[in-house]
Amino acid sequence: MRNVPRGKIYEHKFSSVQMNFTDRSLWVYTPPGYNEDPDREYPLLMLLDGQWMVGPLQIPFIADTLIKHGRLEPVVIAMQQSAGQSGRIRDYVSNDNHYRAILTELVPLLQGAYRIDATNLGIGGAGVGAIAAAHAALKNPAVFSHLIMLSPPLGRGQMQQQLLQYADRFENAPILPRKIFQSVGRYEIRTRFYLPGRALAGILERREKAKGDIDHKFVELGSGHGLPAFKSIFPEALAHV
Repeated sequence: MRNVPRGKIYEHKFSSVQMNFTDRSLWVYTPPGYNEDPDREYPLLMLLDGQWMVGPLQIPFIADTLIKHGRLEPVVIAMQQSAGQSGRIRDYVSNDNHYRAILTELVPLLQGAYRIDATNLGIGGAGVGAIAAAHAALKNPAVFSHLIMLSPPLGRGQMQQQLLQYADRFENAPILPRKIFQSVGRYEIRTRFYLPGRALAGILERREKAKGDIDHKFVELGSGHGLPAFKSIFPEALAHV
């Protein structure tokens, strides 16, 4: 790792009128060489649950290494802190206010502070964070053209009425994000994660074959649900999208 050029991480405070919170942390990664080319604009990837992304999942280190080896184009990555565990379900599952906070508050803030290519935006997350990312991308695939979904809970359990709708939403969407990465663990709860994840993968694979308007990659991990599994697959997720 000593020979890998390093990007930089900047910490901001982000407040949202739409979501009624103040001063949550927002970490922004800029790739190596960002300050050396002041005319260049960069794709933007927004990752939810930023405290995981910048901490145990080590997204900046993964991005540095992928960029060095030509697997990832230089990209700005914004990692937004989430509410506590009890608030994540409320904030993330089919919440239009959360979608509007990203689109009308977070993206403009980032565009004002960093050199962002507004035509090249992506969003992603893990667990229910993946649901929030999917909701935003389904609401506005013309804006969010890249999507990462690691182990989204698409089946039975808390808020299952809303979660069970996502398969139909993907299947019937006239437009989807161009690049979609999806993963699930073989030993995750079968009715909450594994079986509905496999079903969604089938829907997207058929869509890709029939229409050719998306580039979808699905990975089944030999793992359960947790941060070690997410960390192990994030390099492939970033490289694909």
